[in-house]
Amino acid sequence: MKAKVIRHFLFFLLFCVSPASAEDHGPLRIGAIFPFTGKEARQGQLGRVGVELALSEFGKEFQPEVRYEDSQSSAINAVSAFSRLQVMSGVDVVLTMGSPSAMALLPLANRSQTPLLAMAVVPGFSTPNDFGFRLMGTAPGFSKRMVETLTVELGKKKIAVLASEDDYGSGYANYLEPELTRLGVFAGIHTYLPSIADYRSQLTKVKASKPDAIILGSWAVEAGTLLRQSKEINLDPDLFACPGACDNPDLITASGNASDRVLVFASSGVTTEERKRTLQEKFGEKPTSVVLRFYDAMVLLKNADSQCRALTSSRGECLKNALASTKNLQGSSYPITLDENGDIVEEYQLKVIRDGKFVPAQVKGGQVEVE
Repeated sequence: MKAKVIRHFLFFLLFCVSPASAEDHGPLRIGAIFPFTGKEARQGQLGRVGVELALSEFGKEFQPEVRYEDSQSSAINAVSAFSRLQVMSGVDVVLTMGSPSAMALLPLANRSQTPLLAMAVVPGFSTPNDFGFRLMGTAPGFSKRMVETLTVELGKKKIAVLASEDDYGSGYANYLEPELTRLGVFAGIHTYLPSIADYRSQLTKVKASKPDAIILGSWAVEAGTLLRQSKEINLDPDLFACPGACDNPDLITASGNASDRVLVFASSGVTTEERKRTLQEKFGEKPTSVVLRFYDAMVLLKNADSQCRALTSSRGECLKNALASTKNLQGSSYPITLDENGDIVEEYQLKVIRDGKFVPAQVKGGQVEVE
C-alpha cells in the first residue's frame, strides 16, 4: 500500500511539477492597432488584409487570436487602445502602423514586455535590445534612396521638400535638409500641419524656388491633395517623389488626374503569382507594401511562437528574443532579416501611376520607365 502511495505521489510530481518548466500558454494573442477611421483608414484596411491573408495561408498550423482596435490615426487613441488590449484581452504582442502611434506605444511596450511590430519610418524607433520591431525601412533609408535616384540617376539640380509636421514628416525633413544642402541641390523646405486640407500657401512658396523635383514627406491623402493643388496653381516640376505611406490607393483618389508625375519609393510589393491571385479573389486587393509587410509580421510571429510555445519564462521576453534573432526567414517578397535594432533589412521598389493604377518602374538612361 505504501509503495502504491509513493508511485501515485511520483506520478503527481511528474504530471504537475515537471510541466511547469514547460508551460503551454495557449494561442498567441495579438492586438492590432490600425487606423480604421480617419484620413488613413484605407491603410488600416490594407493592414488587416495582410494579417488575414497570412492566416488563410497558415491554416491550422498557426491560428492566433487577433483583436483589432481603431487608432483613428491618433497617437492618443493608439495609447488608449493599447491599454484596452492589455486589460481586456491580455495580448502577447501588438501590431501597429504610423510613426506617431509607434513612438507613443514603444514606452508602453517596453514597460509591459509586449513585443511591438510597427510599420513606421521615424528614426527614433530604432533602439537595440528593446521590444520594438520595425516592419519597413526608416525615413533616412527611404530618403537616401530618393536622393540617389533624383540626383545621380535622374540628374535633378534643385530639389524642394514638403513635409507634414509630425513624427512621419520630420523623420524625412531632418535627413533631407542637410543632405540636399551638402549636395548643393537644396531648394528649400516647407512644412504644414496634418490637420489642414488647403496647401496652396505652402505650394506657392515652393513654386517661387522653381524646383525641378519635389519630395513629399506626406501621408497618402495629403500627398494626393498636394499633387492636385500643385496642378491647380501651375506648380510643374519634372516630378514629385514620395516614399513609404504614398503606396496607397488613397493617393490616386485624392489626386484626381494629377498623379502621373509622382515617383513612389515603396517597400517591396513583389510577391508570388499565387498570392496575388488569392489577394484578388478573396480580398479584392493588390499586393501593396502595407498588405505584404503585415503578412510578413504574421510570418515573423509564427516563427517566434513556434520557439515559445513551451516556456520557462515570460512569453513576451521569449518572443522578443526569437524575433531579434530572425535571419533569412522567407517572407512575402524577400528573406526577412532583422538588424541589431530590430529593424527589417528593407528592399525597395519604384512605382509610378498609370491609368489609375500603381505599376512597377525603373530608371534607365536618365528616364523613368514602366517595367
